[in-house]
Amino acid sequence: MVPEPRKTLHNMLFKDLNEVTAVLPVSSSADFNRLKPSIEAVERDFLITAISKAMFKKLEDYAKTGNPNLPADDKQKWDELLRLSRIAVIHLAYYRGYDYLNALISGTGFQRQESTTVKGLYKYQEDNLRNYFKSTGFNGIDDVLEYLEENITVFTDFRDSEEYKSLKDNFIPDTKTFDGIYFIGGSRLTFLRLKKHINTISELALKQVLGVDNLKLIREELAKDEPAQKVKDILPVIRKALAFLSAAMLMEDSGADLTEKGLYFESKISGYNNDTKVQPSEKDRIAALIKRDSGIGESYLLELKNHLKDHAADWNDYVATTGYIHNRDNTGKKIFVA
Repeated sequence: MVPEPRKTLHNMLFKDLNEVTAVLPVSSSADFNRLKPSIEAVERDFLITAISKAMFKKLEDYAKTGNPNLPADDKQKWDELLRLSRIAVIHLAYYRGYDYLNALISGTGFQRQESTTVKGLYKYQEDNLRNYFKSTGFNGIDDVLEYLEENITVFTDFRDSEEYKSLKDNFIPDTKTFDGIYFIGGSRLTFLRLKKHINTISELALKQVLGVDNLKLIREELAKDEPAQKVKDILPVIRKALAFLSAAMLMEDSGADLTEKGLYFESKISGYNNDTKVQPSEKDRIAALIKRDSGIGESYLLELKNHLKDHAADWNDYVATTGYIHNRDNTGKKIFVA
C-alpha cells in the first residue's frame, strides 16, 4: 500500500526550490522536501506570531494565486511583502534546520554526509553561517513588520489584528525604535529579550512616576492613528528612560555590548584562521555599564517627572509623587528598584 503524501500544516509561502533560489542562492541540487518541515515550523512559530493568522492566510493565498485582479500599485506592494517574508522565512528555516539538513537519516540511524570532492566547513565557518542565517532571518521579521506598517492601508488584515494593536500601544514598539536610542546592532533577537524588561519597568518605575491614570491615557493615545500632541511631546523622554533602564536590566540578568547571548567583547588573536575572539565581558566592565545605563535611565525618569510638573494641567493636575528617584546601585541584584 502506497502511503499518502505528507500533508503540510498550511500551504506555505514556497511551492518549490525555484522560489527558494529567488531569495537565497542555494544549489539546484538542494532537496526541497527536506526543507519543508523547517519552513513550516518557522512560518508557524515566527511569521504567523508576528503578523497574525489572518494576515498570513492572505499572504499565502497571494503566493499561490498572485491575485491578478488587484490594482497594479497594490499588487506591487503584495509582491514586495511576499519577497520580504520569504527572505525572513528561508533564512530562519536554514538556521533552525541546520543540523538536520546536514545529516543523513537512514535505517541504520544518523550519519554525517561526506564527499571526496567537497569538504566540510571549519567550525568557525559553521558558526558564522549559523549566525548569518539567524540574524538575517530574525531581522527580516522586523523588515516585514516595518513594511506592513508603512503600507497599513493596503494590508487591512494586519491593521485589524491584535498583533498590530499590541505594537501600537507599546512605548518602544520595535527594534528600529529601540536601536535609535540605544545601539543594539539592529538585532531583533536582542530586542525580544529586552521586551520583558521594558514591560517590567513600565509597570513599576514608569507607573510610579506617571501615575496609573496618565499611564493608561498614554497607552490609549498610542493605539490611535494620531496620538494627542502632549503624548508625542512626552514620548521621547519615556522611551529614553525605558531603553537605558531595560538595557541595564538585561546586562544584569544575562551577565550581558548587548547581543542576544549577553554582553561580549571582541579581541584579536594572532595565528588563527579566524583571528577575532569573542568572549564574555569582564565583571568589572559589566558592572560599570550597568551603573552607567541605570544612572542615565534614572536621569531621564527625573526629566520625565519635571516635564509632568511643568505641564501639570495637561496631565490630570499632576502632583509629584512623594519621595524621589534614587540612584540605587542594582548591580548583582535580580530585582530592579527605582
